[in-house]
Amino acid sequence: MHPATNADPGFRLFGSASASAALAGELDLSTEELLVEALRRADPPTVDGNLVLDVSGLRFADHRSLTRLAEHAANRGATLVLRDPSPAVSRLVEVLGLSTVRVEGAA
Repeated sequence: MHPATNADPGFRLFGSASASAALAGELDLSTEELLVEALRRADPPTVDGNLVLDVSGLRFADHRSLTRLAEHAANRGATLVLRDPSPAVSRLVEVLGLSTVRVEGAA
């Protein structure tokens, strides 16, 4: 999804051969609403009750963004699976106690 202007949205949501979708860049308060809209428009598929996101290219994610991702998956009756997150993202999922989010791979 491209913004209406040439401004850098701060993150990219794109297709992935090994996951429902992939996320790269940074997710924070300034990108929260754009993230919600990108997820709504792209509507990544769930497979076997999981919404798998390759987040190996995600440099930063704040608590609001992780909560929004989890809500998006839950609204589709799915568990959010974050594949290959950074140690900081993995730790934040743990600290927030997001029981509907599973972390797989590198951390």
